[in-house]
Amino acid sequence: MLLESSTQNRSRLIFFIILCLGLIPLAVPFIQPGHPLAHDREIPYMRTLSLDASLREGQFPPRWFPEFDGGYGSPYPSFYAMLFYWATMGIHAFGLPLGASLEVAAFLTIFLSAVFMFFFIRDLWGDLSGVFAAILYSYAPFHLVDAFVRGAYSELTAFVWFPLILHNLYKWLQSPNRRSFIFATLSISGLLLTHNLMSFVFLPMAFLIPILATGLKGMYRSRCIVGYGLIWAIGFMLTAFFWMPILFESQFVHLTDFLRYDYAGDFVPVRALLLPTQGYAMATEIGPVLILAIGLALALVLIYRRSFEHRRLYFVFFGMLSISLFMTTRYSKFVWDTIPILAYVQFPWRILAPASFMAAILAAPLPRLITHRLLSTIAVICLTLASMVVYRELITTPNSFASMELERLRTCEEVWGTQDYRPRWSNVPFWRGPKHPEITGSEPFLQPCEGRVTISDEERVVILNEHHGGTLWEIEYHSKGMTGLSIPQFYYPGWEASVGGEHIEIVPTADEGLIGVTLPEGNHILRVEFKETKIRKVSNVLSLLACVSLIAMYLSQGGGTITASKID
Repeated sequence: MLLESSTQNRSRLIFFIILCLGLIPLAVPFIQPGHPLAHDREIPYMRTLSLDASLREGQFPPRWFPEFDGGYGSPYPSFYAMLFYWATMGIHAFGLPLGASLEVAAFLTIFLSAVFMFFFIRDLWGDLSGVFAAILYSYAPFHLVDAFVRGAYSELTAFVWFPLILHNLYKWLQSPNRRSFIFATLSISGLLLTHNLMSFVFLPMAFLIPILATGLKGMYRSRCIVGYGLIWAIGFMLTAFFWMPILFESQFVHLTDFLRYDYAGDFVPVRALLLPTQGYAMATEIGPVLILAIGLALALVLIYRRSFEHRRLYFVFFGMLSISLFMTTRYSKFVWDTIPILAYVQFPWRILAPASFMAAILAAPLPRLITHRLLSTIAVICLTLASMVVYRELITTPNSFASMELERLRTCEEVWGTQDYRPRWSNVPFWRGPKHPEITGSEPFLQPCEGRVTISDEERVVILNEHHGGTLWEIEYHSKGMTGLSIPQFYYPGWEASVGGEHIEIVPTADEGLIGVTLPEGNHILRVEFKETKIRKVSNVLSLLACVSLIAMYLSQGGGTITASKID
């Protein structure tokens, strides 16, 4: 028995090493000189720099980036899921420079996506199928586009959570235990903190797929479903500190800016879903290799359907993939028109992310279904090599910039990439590109990186001392009378002002929407600081309670397993 277990472990280790070797080409662009510069250009690096500055300042969790939107501040981290950049900070803590830390984090997401897909499929159809699916998943064209063409690292990180979520949810409904409960909960939370739109697109499917694949029958199953509901409830509760403020504070920002994209212009032609894109370009497709692998696997599944394991799960995935691909085409326009909230997805081709995951799963059982071992091995080698070769031109970063340029990068100068979630009190024109907008005489305009306090009557006020850093401003002044003063940060709920310890009202300045206060007469110190609002405090407490409950569950009952009845 021990010998058999040792042989099995050795075999699994070999398959895992083969998988790691297959991922080496995806590491090459990240170890070349310079830092990758993709479609998102310097934006990922600016997010990293701003998160680093906020953490050094003591913001936890970060709610405000003072350097964003021309240096006038933004509630960016309150709305944009930043988990990838938190991972970057974790790597940076070991001494790596910020730019190198971001590149390591990007490759780590590719590696973990493959590993979690391997474990998921291995449990379903064996080690060879696990390696096969993991490599197809890693070299799926849209996955490569996110990694190397778009540089959309948060969306790239969502690929990590797709297999982890469904693996543990499916395991829970099959055989409830503490491990799958905790991992499912944490992975749902992970996706929620990774990418808003991928959470919106994928989580409804993730909720339905395990239920449809296992069925709901009998008393035991009803108890199991209670635990299933708790997984989702605790998963959302863990991330309440992030999504609750979004629900309550979205009314305070210009979200309509996201609707400037016309989704009708970004549907994917059916032909484009099937054929490979030539060169280094935006590949919006499933691609011929995956299509061929799915076709072969599906044919064999239909032939051996009576003996095929997990066939119900397989056909549920087939249905979900069909729906996902339909939603990327112009034939689904009536659905997009009927459900207005879909407009926030912006680009229908985004749905290719979960579609690529489901396509790799549908191809996965092919090695298991080819009963001849040699033929099975040849098929796997040919298809995996084909997936690497067909899209090899996507695995590159033709543009990059040096570490010295990163050190000189001023976030406040890059307005166009940091102006999302601008507070609604500001009517200053949005930037649509690297150059400032065309300004008419009647429109207000804020020069980036100004950073100057403005006084309505400079003859009545003398600034004796000024100190500001991040979200704290302290100004010592002498005033001969009540005088207006504005601070070069956009007003947003959470900013509080006081003079001599006494609270004073903040009134946003007209048009610009900056922090405006009226200074009392005399010698005083004005203190303006960004703090947590009541809803943010409540959401923080809810997340803390969920965290404590999950830790207590892990430590309870001596580390043994839990059953559906114990959850119930």
